[in-house]
Amino acid sequence: GPGAAYLHILGDVIRTTLATQPGRLRLLHSNRTQMMDAVRTGLAHLGVAVLDVAPNDLVVVPVATYPNVLLVADSHRLARRRTVRLANLAGEQLIVPPPGKTHRARLESALHAADVPFAIAVETDSWPLTVHFTGLGVGLAIVTGCITPPPGVTAVRITDLPTVT
Repeated sequence: GPGAAYLHILGDVIRTTLATQPGRLRLLHSNRTQMMDAVRTGLAHLGVAVLDVAPNDLVVVPVATYPNVLLVADSHRLARRRTVRLANLAGEQLIVPPPGKTHRARLESALHAADVPFAIAVETDSWPLTVHFTGLGVGLAIVTGCITPPPGVTAVRITDLPTVT
């Protein structure tokens, strides 16, 4: 979701750039569509997003690739696992983005294709709230592996979902 790159990937680059070039960095917070429009129109010099298909009118350079992981409260039965498969999530309560979001569509498609029944515990488009709700035990969340779980939350690699670049 919007902000994930700032929260989990770009911190060191931003800190270094500000230290070496004070006042030369202006950050914009937007969704994927707004980001690509800002780059196309020259409002932004670069943008960071997960792209299923690289647009042919922009130069695209992979920054990082991460596995999909399951965030679970440390007290949950799956927290002791090193890896899980989607089938291990059958019947679980999931924390998911709202309808219409790309991550939500990918999750539902993968879970349905794997014939895994699930329930929605809560919908949120906020990575910090997703992690917070997981820690409270509201449900489980499938997120990109760039997210560092806080104390009380464990990240378990999901073996049958593709990586995210």
